Amino acid sequence: MICPSLSVVEGRRGVFYDGRAESGGPAGGPSASEGKRHSCVTTHVAHSRSRWPWGWPSERERCTTTITATTPAAPSTPAIAAPATATELVSKVKTAVAAAKSATAKASGMNNGKTFSMDMSGTLDAKNSTLKMTQDGASVQTMVVDGAVYLKADKAFWDSQGQSAAAAVIGDKWAKLPAAQSDDFLKTSISSVLNQMLSAMTEDKLAASVESAELDGKKVFVVTHAKGKDEAQMFVAADGTWLPVKVTGKASETAVVTLTEWNSVAPVVAPPADQVLDMSKM
Repeated sequence: MICPSLSVVEGRRGVFYDGRAESGGPAGGPSASEGKRHSCVTTHVAHSRSRWPWGWPSERERCTTTITATTPAAPSTPAIAAPATATELVSKVKTAVAAAKSATAKASGMNNGKTFSMDMSGTLDAKNSTLKMTQDGASVQTMVVDGAVYLKADKAFWDSQGQSAAAAVIGDKWAKLPAAQSDDFLKTSISSVLNQMLSAMTEDKLAASVESAELDGKKVFVVTHAKGKDEAQMFVAADGTWLPVKVTGKASETAVVTLTEWNSVAPVVAPPADQVLDMSKM
């Protein structure tokens, strides 16, 4: 088990996203009375074990009647050479990810025989970000703005958590979570997911060589799991940025993460006040 997935866990009711039951609430969580009072928003995001093997110019002419002036083509960018080893490439990726500011990560695959999808976007530290997860027809999304966490879920999600009453209370509005229930969301970020994945890419789990290939018409470098491409692969932009653009997991589970919008994600703004229920005041 090498790469993290994200699990939605409702207080003491168990795992929604990972499919394995978890007992007990988060450390430092609300008291029994607070849990009862805010039972409709005790959902939080936690890291869990997952099924990922590695735990988002041509020349131009201008003519006149007397002369023809030619604008030279811009010099081509020298090709970036592939690193000599997979471990060297992974090291470059770690450095690039650590320096990055924002990105979008989209994941999909199978979990316990059920399809799931996850979409994370925003700053890598999650201080300004969005997250949406769907599994088995149930969806939940969160938004983090200025340290505040907003959560919105559909009825299928609340029903899956044994919190049908919450759907009636919150409806289609955003629930602004109390600070005590926000910690796990604030700790869940694209950076934390990628760092855990990259830290697991040790030399013994990597094929020694780096391959060159094309992905969506662009050159990439490819790192492959020691057990082969059906186990896992990472595709890295061959443009000198050393940023990952795609990671695949077990072929049998169609696990894929695509990473786009590096350093170009627009900031998120909080939902309109009339679309928010402040759960700390309820």
